[in-house]
Order: sequence, then structure tokens, then C-alpha cells
Amino acid sequence: MIKKIKIILFIFIVLGVISLSGISIYVYATIKDVKDINTIIESTNIATTKIYDTYSNEIEYSTNEYITLNNIKPYTIGAFIAIEDKDFYKHNGINLKRIAKAAYNNITSLSFKEGASTISQQYIKNKYLSNNKTIDRKIKEIYLTSKLEKNNTKNEILEAYLNTIYFGNGAYGIGNASKYYFNKDISNINISESAILAGIIKSPAYYSPINNIENCLNRRNLVLKEMKKDNIISN
Repeated sequence: MIKKIKIILFIFIVLGVISLSGISIYVYATIKDVKDINTIIESTNIATTKIYDTYSNEIEYSTNEYITLNNIKPYTIGAFIAIEDKDFYKHNGINLKRIAKAAYNNITSLSFKEGASTISQQYIKNKYLSNNKTIDRKIKEIYLTSKLEKNNTKNEILEAYLNTIYFGNGAYGIGNASKYYFNKDISNINISESAILAGIIKSPAYYSPINNIENCLNRRNLVLKEMKKDNIISN
């Protein structure tokens, strides 16, 4: 009997080793084409937008200045952290607790509506990858996020994220979004406007303050509640 148990345990160990080897080979093959990507952030980046007509003639050109964190109000920064990634300054790019919670909620609701991406992961996805919800993309995202966190400070990552995220209506970056929606420099927006911008990015069309004002204000109110919960704002 003992001999049989030893044989069974040996078989399970062998199968486990084979499985781990197979997973390791798959992961390596998946990240092979992104291993050389440089995730060191240059804060002097200038975002440019060019629009062409059907004959490839340039009809519009705009240069978007890179906005530094020093030019953004603390409550504006706080709005994004409160709704997108409360533990941003605590985790190493991957929030395992949040992943587990999202997985549980998705399983119990029989849907995949809740994500678990941190701000670092979102930046990597927006900058280097696609929006395709595949295992391959997630593996690449996790790998590059790890590199990002090793190469950059939290503030550098947050700054780059705010300058590259999409706010809808062709507005990329928090500076453009502030000018487009409120006709204000980012340093001049108030708490309510900050919460609107932070709320938009979950779904720019659905939470658009132009096309879906009710959805936008409901989302804004949720952001404000999270900001209050985190003591970023008072009653």
C-alpha cells in the first residue's frame, strides 16, 4: 500500500514538473517579442497629433505639452488614485488582493465586467499593448509592468499615465481633457471637474459629460464618495 502511494505521489510530482515546464516555456515564448521594450519614462515627452485628409495631406497639427505632477492639484491626482488604484503607492505594479477580489466578483456575477489592472498596468497597456482581452496580452502586460516598476518611481509612472490616458472625443492626456471639456488649464480645475475627468476614463463614451450627462454625474458622485472615504476631501 505504501509503495502504491509513493508511486502515485511520484507521478503527481512528475506531472507537476512537466506542467510547470510547459507553462514556463509558454510564458517565455509570449514575452520574447517585448523583452527589448524600454520602459524607462522620459518626462520630457511631447505628444503630437497630426490629422490627414484622404489624399494624405496634413490638415491639422497640434503639440500637447507634457504636464508634470507639480502642475496638477493634489485633489485632482487623488481623484484618479481613489477610483482607479487606491493602493498605487503600496503595491509593486500588480495588486494580487485586487485581482482575487475581481475574480471572485466576476465568478459570482457570471460576468467579466470587473477588471483588476493597476495604474501601472493601465499605462503599459495604453503605451505598448492592445485592448485585446487575451492571456498573451495579460502575460506581456504583467512582464512589462514589472520592468516599469523597477525602472521608474511611482510619481514618474503616475505622471506618464495621466499624460497618455484617453478621455474620449480625441483628448489624450489630462491637459488636453481639461481644455476640451472645461476650457481650463489643468491647474485651475476644481474638485467636481477633477472627479468628472477621473470618472470618464472607465468608459469615455458611456460617461461622457457631453453625450451622457446623467451617467457622467453618477460616476462623478462615486468618485467623490471614494475621495471622501480616503480623506482626500472633506464633507
